[in-house]
Amino acid sequence: MPRTPNDAATPRRRTTIYDIARTAGVSAAAVSLALNQPGRLSADSERRILAVADELGYRANPFARAVATGTTQLIGLLVHDSANPVFAGAVRGVTDAAAKVGYTVVVSDTHDLATPVTTILERLLPLVDGAVSCSARVTPEALATVGGTPIVLVNREVAGRDSVIPDVRAATRAAIELLVGRGHRDLGFIAGPQDSWLSGYRLALLEREVAASAARLQVVASVEPTIDGGREALAQLEGRCTAVLTFNDLIAFGVLLEARDRGLRVPEDLSVVGFDDTFAAVLVTPALTTISTELEQASRLATVRLLAGLGHPNSDPDARIEGRLTVRDSVGAGPHR
Repeated sequence: MPRTPNDAATPRRRTTIYDIARTAGVSAAAVSLALNQPGRLSADSERRILAVADELGYRANPFARAVATGTTQLIGLLVHDSANPVFAGAVRGVTDAAAKVGYTVVVSDTHDLATPVTTILERLLPLVDGAVSCSARVTPEALATVGGTPIVLVNREVAGRDSVIPDVRAATRAAIELLVGRGHRDLGFIAGPQDSWLSGYRLALLEREVAASAARLQVVASVEPTIDGGREALAQLEGRCTAVLTFNDLIAFGVLLEARDRGLRVPEDLSVVGFDDTFAAVLVTPALTTISTELEQASRLATVRLLAGLGHPNSDPDARIEGRLTVRDSVGAGPHR
């Protein structure tokens, strides 16, 4: 019989555990056990209940589940800017690890400066069992307002908080050795935002490696970690260095574009090295030499640690992650070759 417009406009009632219980001929308590605590019933009973639930189109209500079991089976992921391709790796790493134990991931972008990060946390954290943060805006001050929800940080160190920070010391040393070995003595670094812990960390690593070499380092501080930020920063270094390292790949892409517009050839007139090794690094011309920070692996490990704390260990929570330098076409010979 054809559906009338009124029929189509009437929302379908959500299937409940009581519907499943009536159809399967069991108690609502048995349905709850089958859905929320597998293994507590006989295998045949559990299979029958799950088959009926599937037939009736049952979808678990995470808030009802939270009341019954104390868990929503949701975890949060905070990223700084979803338009930055580096965070595609973070999303994949977190979702892969979460899926192994039946968790779903809720992604929240903290880039909107009009919304305080404390407000974002207040809205997200009551919905999830825990969170992984890859956002520079999740500061120690913001974390102080979190309460008891567990959060594992990626690429940020805060006292008293679990964190995963890939070891990029060897990769940073390799980048400086590459530039110096190819004849560059005057290097520049375009830093990220002033309040970025990660930008300060990367700068400190570079300063240490440059101090041990025959090179000098000039720093352009506090630019937006975007293509436009890279464009604007190049003017401050043009003519003062023959090689530029950047806080992230987006800034490096901006440097490449601005260099082209100014008539500078890369790598003949200027060599460029990024940080993060996003998938777009091979799409630009010339292909970008960059330091991989293995954010996908780091985010996966952070999720493993978070889930282990929630009672779901599924792999080694103490694994070590090391970055690597990937050499492409954006580095050439310097004047001291």
